[in-house]
Amino acid sequence: MDEATLLALLRYGFLAALYLFLGAVILAIYRDLRVTAGGGYVAPGQVDEIVEPEPAPAKPPHQPAALAVLEQVAGDPLPGGHVFAITAPVFTVGRRADCDLVLPAPNVSGQHFRLHLGQAGASLEDMASTNGTFRNGERVLGRVDLAPGDEITAGPYSFTFAPPRQ
Repeated sequence: MDEATLLALLRYGFLAALYLFLGAVILAIYRDLRVTAGGGYVAPGQVDEIVEPEPAPAKPPHQPAALAVLEQVAGDPLPGGHVFAITAPVFTVGRRADCDLVLPAPNVSGQHFRLHLGQAGASLEDMASTNGTFRNGERVLGRVDLAPGDEITAGPYSFTFAPPRQ
């Protein structure tokens, strides 16, 4: 057997041993980090018993609110002064078709922001939008509380938040 053939066999043998080692590591990690159907962690040596998760507590009812368009963006179908009723506890605004309010502008993200309505009040959450969501001219990072009359800006759109009428 010449030197080149021996070197090739050693290379293939090394690769085979490497793949076997990596397979053993992945299998060990898989067995160590098994997750039950309920989402709980099963440590090694524990009895595999599936426990049904407790039902989530009932969400408090929310009050409907409104989002009013302040001014019309040129060439856009949303007229200034139009009011959108917000009847769901979470109202998503963005460019994607699955949003509750679709804003067809290139500088509006697919899911730009969300309004959360609850008994304790309303809040605005930026959905990591590229161009940002602004409340009263200040960029929103994460989730902030909303007050009556707050101005929300997303891309070229400006809205006024109107809380529910009591």
